Amino acid sequence: MSEYPKQTFAGHIDLKDNEYEECIFEKCNINEEDIKNCVFTNCTFNNCEISNVKIINSKITDSTFNKCKLIGIEWSKFECRFGFANKFNQCYMPYSVFVEIDIVKSNFIECNLTESYFEYVKAKGVSFSKSELKGVQFLKCNLSDCDFVEAKNYFFDIRENNCKNAKFTKEEVVYLLKTFGIKME
Repeated sequence: MSEYPKQTFAGHIDLKDNEYEECIFEKCNINEEDIKNCVFTNCTFNNCEISNVKIINSKITDSTFNKCKLIGIEWSKFECRFGFANKFNQCYMPYSVFVEIDIVKSNFIECNLTESYFEYVKAKGVSFSKSELKGVQFLKCNLSDCDFVEAKNYFFDIRENNCKNAKFTKEEVVYLLKTFGIKME
């Protein structure tokens, strides 16, 4: 495995058998390829496009994604024994999949997560502030202490998820009452 400490990458890169620590990825394009045998630690991704990739035997932690297009990524395929602690800022990430994963130390700020899927996810305290959540499914998740302030278009069954002390805006929280058959006028 090749090691790349504190380097900057741009354009198309081959993500196989490499270890990246404190690296910066600028405007990289990784589409319909394998991310295989890679480790990303404390990396920053700026304006990158990563879509429909297959994740094989790879890890990512303490990394930040800024204004990236991250389409159709099955994030739970990353090895996350100690949690999935990553920050997403103004990212377009529809069709993301998070299943049986601990994302407690992650945040999704001003992201578009349209049609994404969260199942059996530990998300205590995660911020979804100002994010688009249209069609997002939360099933059997721990959403306690989560921040949904100014998030838009979310709808999930609060009986199927732990939402204790989660924060919502008054305008949007009423949509969560639909699961009880309540009609608002």
